[in-house]
Amino acid sequence: MYLGLTGHRLDAADALYMGLATHFVPTDGLDAVVDALADNPGDPVDVVLNRLADRSPVKESRLAEVRGDVDRAFGAPSLGEIEKRLHLLDTPWAAATLATLEAASPQSLEITHVLLARGRQRTLRACLGAELALTRMTIRTPDFLEGVRAALVDKDRSPTWQPASRGGLTQPI
Repeated sequence: MYLGLTGHRLDAADALYMGLATHFVPTDGLDAVVDALADNPGDPVDVVLNRLADRSPVKESRLAEVRGDVDRAFGAPSLGEIEKRLHLLDTPWAAATLATLEAASPQSLEITHVLLARGRQRTLRACLGAELALTRMTIRTPDFLEGVRAALVDKDRSPTWQPASRGGLTQPI
């Protein structure tokens, strides 16, 4: 929920911490991965990658440092409750996260929250179908156009969302 609502970008340490990656090799070592795999066809891939990854330790995950707060705040059942819990945390991370949420399209936050919450009970096919249907609908909204204007046309990063606050979704997702 945290990643979906905030758009937090994962670095290598975060990806390893979350289990989205198993090994880290720096960009300048990627050619070595191909060579090592080709030179050791009898070795398991994991063993070959471990040899390369051991030379390149990764810094600590920023996400791991705030994991308890992420779980506390984003485990809430509603956006309003997430914001309330972030206010109660009263930490620099919580303040920055609140600022990120406040800058986002209220409509997009609602949509994302509902999609992720309902997605827990759906198959992958159903999730992808809901996202496709929603995308077709969303690209016709004023907020989509305003987001494109603010990010790509004027590049002022100052969108004016319509409505400016959350008010509940009017169409089923």
